[in-house]
Amino acid sequence: MGGRAWALMVGGDDGTLSRHREPAFAPTCRRCLTLMDRLFPAPAVDRRVPVVAQVVVDVVREHGYSGGAR
Repeated sequence: MGGRAWALMVGGDDGTLSRHREPAFAPTCRRCLTLMDRLFPAPAVDRRVPVVAQVVVDVVREHGYSGGAR
C-alpha cells in the first residue's frame, strides 16, 4: 500500500497476533491509514457542539477574544 514498508503488529511471539497464526502486518504510512479510515462510518457529532460553538462566537463578538491566555 502506498509503496511503503510495512511494520509487524505487536502481539504474541515474533510479532504474530496468535502463536498459531502467521504474522500480521500493518501499514505505517499515514496516507494508507487515512484511506482505510474512510471505510469506517463517521462518528456521530455530539448535538451540543453547535451550542458550544455559538457561545464561543458570542464571547468573541462581545469581548474581541475567547478569554484564553493572550
